[in-house]
Amino acid sequence: AAGLSSTLDPTYEYIIERKDPWHYKKLVIAENRLIGFIFTGDISRAGIYRFLIEEAIDLSSFKQQLLTANFGMIDLPVQYRVAK
Repeated sequence: AAGLSSTLDPTYEYIIERKDPWHYKKLVIAENRLIGFIFTGDISRAGIYRFLIEEAIDLSSFKQQLLTANFGMIDLPVQYRVAK
């Protein structure tokens, strides 16, 4: 988990995926920015989601891909794909 993951603010958007009782993902979005997440079971790519929070990246152009199986840095706008 990172950021605000247990808030119930009605203005926030929540994207939830539950594959089975052991695999759960919840994204918390405010103003098209990821502000928190919870992952249980499969925590792969959690670093990318933490990066999205830290950089306050606008999700507009790739929000529908956030929980796809192969989501990765390649899905981000090109200016965020460079190494820091």
